[in-house]
Amino acid sequence: MQSLNFEFLRPHWPDLAALGGFAEQYVQTDPASSLVKLRSYVESMVQGVYRHLGLQLPAITNLNDLLRAPVFTEAVPRAVCFKMNAIRDHGNKAAHGEEISQKTALWLLKESFDLGQWFFLTYLDGRASDCPAYKEPPVGGMGAETKGRLKEEKKAALERLAAQEAQLEALMAELYTLREKAAATVVEQDRLALIQGGQAVSDELKFSEAATRKWLIDSQLTAADWDVGAEGAATD
Repeated sequence: MQSLNFEFLRPHWPDLAALGGFAEQYVQTDPASSLVKLRSYVESMVQGVYRHLGLQLPAITNLNDLLRAPVFTEAVPRAVCFKMNAIRDHGNKAAHGEEISQKTALWLLKESFDLGQWFFLTYLDGRASDCPAYKEPPVGGMGAETKGRLKEEKKAALERLAAQEAQLEALMAELYTLREKAAATVVEQDRLALIQGGQAVSDELKFSEAATRKWLIDSQLTAADWDVGAEGAATD
């Protein structure tokens, strides 16, 4: 699945590029399916952070616990954690049948693109010049799939999500075993350099924790039937 914005990830992590492409394809026509794909995108990225840093896994290894584990929150910039949690939260809502607005899906697609840049520059030895400028997918979707096919894709995605949770737990258990048997693969100095580099990339990309929090609040107000206008102002 070719993507409009995520191809810079393909040479290093094809699955991330493909998930981003699927999310783009559905974002205008089927926001819920787009969010399911973006949740999987963040899940893969979080696994990558744990592997690169050799972080101790929490006792429970679902995505929520992986994101909230102190070893993760201490190693990853707060703005990055906010973006990941926003996508996880709305992705879960989409997977459980809650209605997702197109506005929310478009916002989180851009957040996912930002995360891709951060991960690419921090952990994949990428260069800023290889990151494209973000382009919003065109109205009508990226592909020519019919609505019937999109519904089938959504159903299949939801079924895969249920299986993916079990696969993630098995993978985390395996990673934990390997980590316990192997000698430490990350020297503390290198670990600190990666952590500091991640923060530096977050700062360079001008991630705004406040902006992400505002979107989260606006989306929650909208879900509660508040009519949120420009700049978050309530309207009559």
